Amino acid sequence: MDFVEIEQAWSHIAWGSKEDRAKYDPPFWASGWFRWRTWRCPQAGLDHLDWAMTLTLGNDMGVEEGDENYGRPTGQALRAKEIKELYIWWTTVYPNRPDPHDASGWSEYCDLLRKEAGDENRWIGIKSKNPKTEKMGIKALNLSQKIEQAYDKEDEAMMIRLIKARDSLWT
Repeated sequence: MDFVEIEQAWSHIAWGSKEDRAKYDPPFWASGWFRWRTWRCPQAGLDHLDWAMTLTLGNDMGVEEGDENYGRPTGQALRAKEIKELYIWWTTVYPNRPDPHDASGWSEYCDLLRKEAGDENRWIGIKSKNPKTEKMGIKALNLSQKIEQAYDKEDEAMMIRLIKARDSLWT
């Protein structure tokens, strides 16, 4: 988050146009070379990554027309795309995933057990006296475990992607 919201945001206003600086209106202490790294602007960081994703190999980079690489994205463009995807996952997808216990019905099952016991504040175990409710509990617990395993797998994949992109997290 800091890389995108602070470092890339600063790059966008430091190297961008006067219009960019006016658009984001950074404080005076955030835009110079000897800046304090506290100014944060997620949109400026994302806009910088969007700009970087448009970079292609061309004459200005020593790639002539007719070369098979001409017009292809630069390494910087590919990394900017990866960093943006990681940023969006960490800031939007990850924190907004539904709780596995709620999504699976396990929370609802536990509420039913408390009502059966007649005391909604008391822990009464995980066994129900009602066979229908008991089946619901078993199904909910299994689904909860599957959701948690899927989350763990997704988390691990995103951590691996972040580790692979770490060489591009510099300013």
